[in-house]
Amino acid sequence: MTGSVSRRNLFKIGGGVAAAGVGASVASTAHAQDPETAVIWHSELVYPGADGELNYALDDASRKKIPNFSFAGYRNGEAPIPTVPAVKTISSIVGEVDATARINAALAEVAAMPMDANGFCGALKLGPGLYQVAGTIELKYSGVVLRGSGRSNDPAVGTIIKSTATSGIENPEDGVECPIRIGSKNQDVDWKARIGDTIPLAPEVALAGSRRLKLAPNTSLSVGDNIIIWHRCTAEWIAAINGGGVELDQPWQPGDQPIMYNRTIKAIDEDEIVICAPIFNDLDPSLSEIFVYKWPNMNEVVNSGVEDLRVDMVEPPTGLPNNHADSCIVIERSRDTWVRNAATTRFKQSGVMVRRSHRVTVENVWALEPRSELKGGFRYNFCAGYMAQQVLFTDVVAAEARHAFVAGGGASASGVVWLDAVSKNGYLESGGHAHWSQGLLFDNVTETMNSSPEHKKVVLNLHNRADGGADETGDSHAHGWSSVYSVLWNCKLDNGNRACVQRPPTSQNFAIGTTGNVEDVVTGSNWLVTEERGYVENEPGTLEPVSLYRKQLADRLAP
Repeated sequence: MTGSVSRRNLFKIGGGVAAAGVGASVASTAHAQDPETAVIWHSELVYPGADGELNYALDDASRKKIPNFSFAGYRNGEAPIPTVPAVKTISSIVGEVDATARINAALAEVAAMPMDANGFCGALKLGPGLYQVAGTIELKYSGVVLRGSGRSNDPAVGTIIKSTATSGIENPEDGVECPIRIGSKNQDVDWKARIGDTIPLAPEVALAGSRRLKLAPNTSLSVGDNIIIWHRCTAEWIAAINGGGVELDQPWQPGDQPIMYNRTIKAIDEDEIVICAPIFNDLDPSLSEIFVYKWPNMNEVVNSGVEDLRVDMVEPPTGLPNNHADSCIVIERSRDTWVRNAATTRFKQSGVMVRRSHRVTVENVWALEPRSELKGGFRYNFCAGYMAQQVLFTDVVAAEARHAFVAGGGASASGVVWLDAVSKNGYLESGGHAHWSQGLLFDNVTETMNSSPEHKKVVLNLHNRADGGADETGDSHAHGWSSVYSVLWNCKLDNGNRACVQRPPTSQNFAIGTTGNVEDVVTGSNWLVTEERGYVENEPGTLEPVSLYRKQLADRLAP
């Protein structure tokens, strides 16, 4: 169903009765309205049942359901980010040219302390002041937190990490990717590594949103095992998705875009396993070879975070906006890690970049004042990159972005949520970027303005980019389908901004409660192509639940 819904879900707050079979949502409304006249409506696909918990229905056109996104974030959302006691404090030194080695040495001291029962050695506290760093502060230890004194740009009260690097990783001999890295550059943390044999999926389809997988008979798996689920990119699967969506460019090739999921086994029921979080694409053995294997994850950095500070770059010389480190904070090869209460400024690639990591939370972070040319690869303010899964970006603010909230990891990126996020004065769209990013939720995302007349203010897209994605040389990357099984929920598009939501082959995308025009193609754009419109549903009044992620999490954690 696209665009029209029955009125069976409507009722008034404080008066009237919900239609039979549809109970009132327990989520609170975030909209200031007259309680006697405000109209609440529920989606045809996601609505509360008699017990108050959400029910999920199939979209008539695609026969697909909206998945459960609540597994994103630190520890799959099942525990709050802890406040870790500070066990060491250092202060800024006036006139210090490079504090990199001093801060890294202090982090090593904290890492050498005994780890408590919760898996933490402690936090390193940085006092207020300016800390110039020419290299990278490396949080490469599990159980260690880096905490500043606040994100103010006043060094009398805030902690300012100032990168003085004059080149990024495009100059590998002396380039600096980021002033702060959470996690490891250890190449041994690779999802292709395995323990034992691969175990094929049984010859039946596992639907997107499922946490149960039926496998060929085996005795090698146990509850608690960390596994990788691997879906090969085969000629048959590429044909089923129309070559990936490209038009003039060469279709995707076998091996290009394998789908992979990093999961833990929660239960085993005869020949079925129950995994810790859903899959976000149908796994069809008739189209691809699909298997699982145990994965040795002992080299991941776990329980590490950055808090309460500001990260800035040296102001590049006039005419050289790209001559500084790429990103302010990179999270890499880690699990159960976080950034919170931070400001990132004057980056060229990302304020926060997450890749090769899962179960990550980025909370109450700003990514402002990027300094770079307006070209491919730059200004992805909050980016879920290669192998980024179950990532929650919440209460984040982006400004002057090319792609403010973006999944750039292709088919390896999935289960990513942007919640209560605001993009100001951006240039291009938020959404998946390329190559079948799956299971993206944009929940109460606001796009306040778009600065680029070229793309006619199309700012929040779940769509086919076809042959789009040309780099600075003009070579096409044939991005094709950018997002599948993805949702815009209760998003707000101001100042004439629009969204584009299209239906991928074998999949679906959804826009529910999005203010502003939601289209299948934008006339006059040179890079959006016509595709069948995805599922679009809207009504006057207040959509309940106001936040899909929060309601899904509340349902899942309810006793």
